[in-house]
Amino acid sequence: MSLIPIFTGGGGFLATGGTTYVQGGFRYHKFTSSGTFTVTKGSTTLQYLVVAGGGSGGNTNGPSGSGQYTSTGGGGGGGVLNGSYASVSLQITVGAGGINSGTANGDNSSILTNPSLGSPVLVADAVGGGYGGTGTTAAVIGGSGGGGSVKFDGTTQTRFTFANGTSGQGNAGAASITDLGGGGGGSAGSAINNTGGLGLTTFTSWWDASAPAQIGKGGNGDGPGTSGAANTGNGGGGARSANNVLQSPGNGGSGIVIIRYAV
Repeated sequence: MSLIPIFTGGGGFLATGGTTYVQGGFRYHKFTSSGTFTVTKGSTTLQYLVVAGGGSGGNTNGPSGSGQYTSTGGGGGGGVLNGSYASVSLQITVGAGGINSGTANGDNSSILTNPSLGSPVLVADAVGGGYGGTGTTAAVIGGSGGGGSVKFDGTTQTRFTFANGTSGQGNAGAASITDLGGGGGGSAGSAINNTGGLGLTTFTSWWDASAPAQIGKGGNGDGPGTSGAANTGNGGGGARSANNVLQSPGNGGSGIVIIRYAV
């Protein structure tokens, strides 16, 4: 018979769900994939951190032959939300990062009250990062927006615009410059040139030993197409294809949801 641990918060509060740890006077429930936070006893105030999946870098689907180039934008970081809520059972959704071979926006991460309590109430909904501009299309709005892109067909240079972020969750991407794709927006500030915007470091104390350096960071434009790390909401890097050498953009990093309460 296996035993399921039950954890106690302040005032006899009991809850299960996610990966749990205690530090700094709080018990944490970390969700790196979708699941359920279940209250089994008592009441307290819950604090939450919700990070959506990051957007992918833009695909180079444009000219790349001899004397031609396509430089795409970095993906925007996933939206970041932080707040508090009453201690009820919750349904947790952790958004995937955008995949450059498919729908490239990151998926939303969200918290709903558990449907078993009645009609579910949306507690928080962080918007997935937008993907970067491609060789044929502009960047896409997201939690943070994707960076712009640029192509040259041997005669004419064409630029595709960056995208805005979602107010209160992230920031805009950067425009392409000269022959470089723009960086994706990050949750801490707008992107500059082809460098992705910085992510947030405010919540690193919420993690256990696996704390990422930043969350919701934008991807760099123009390659080399580095993917965002899992459970950071970081955007994927853009790509550069030129002189018949094709490069692939990076995928966005998946999101994360953490709930904590005083113990």
